[in-house]
Amino acid sequence: MALPSPLPLKNPPIIEALLDVQVAFPHPIEAQRLKDLGEVVKSAYPVVKPQFMATIQFQPIPLQAPAKPSIDQGFRGFSFLSEDEKEIVQFRLDGFTFNRLAPYISWEDMYKKAFDAWRHYRAGFPEGRVTRVATKFLNKILIPFDKGRVDLDDYFAVGIKDLDDETLPTVNFMSQQRFLDSVSGYGVDLNLSRFLPEQQLGVILDIEVFTQDPSHLAAAEPFSILATMREIKNSLFLKALTPKGLDLFK
Repeated sequence: MALPSPLPLKNPPIIEALLDVQVAFPHPIEAQRLKDLGEVVKSAYPVVKPQFMATIQFQPIPLQAPAKPSIDQGFRGFSFLSEDEKEIVQFRLDGFTFNRLAPYISWEDMYKKAFDAWRHYRAGFPEGRVTRVATKFLNKILIPFDKGRVDLDDYFAVGIKDLDDETLPTVNFMSQQRFLDSVSGYGVDLNLSRFLPEQQLGVILDIEVFTQDPSHLAAAEPFSILATMREIKNSLFLKALTPKGLDLFK
């Protein structure tokens, strides 16, 4: 008999969760249309911030002259934030994203708010073709030191392996793995990286489930596949951590 799932966790380590839909347009859309669309979500997301993406280009010049890069801060779209800035709706030239920052409430809460905002984006730009759908969760995991050390294998079942050599302790790491879910065909990226809090070992566990397959995106409503993506994300989260690792959040 299958053991009951430990999810939802009493103290989830999620510091950011997002739902993302990338969209391609037959013709460039105007920035003002994105800003005007933000008026329909203004009551819930009153803080408006433009988005820019900096692109640096180096031009070939004579050897005696120093290189002078040109920086193009291209406009990407607008972010519309809740008053506490914990929830963010992004209306962009290339798609839509909903971000929820810590404290994470629930999938149901995030999904409903994201879907309501996505419907406005879709209604405003019905000519767009969906090219990618994803859900991404970033988890901050703090592990206490034991006599100044942490055995990573005690907490993680994937990604990082400690050498069995006390003269070569791990001081920093970054692990990137990609999986393919054989049932759904969705891709999964799992990244582990260290950050440096005091008194503890800090690890960011980043899991993204995504698809760019046109056969998956043929559905009229791309949000319809996110529930399955969430199940895959939860399954990999549980497999990535050992029982001792999961005990950190109980």
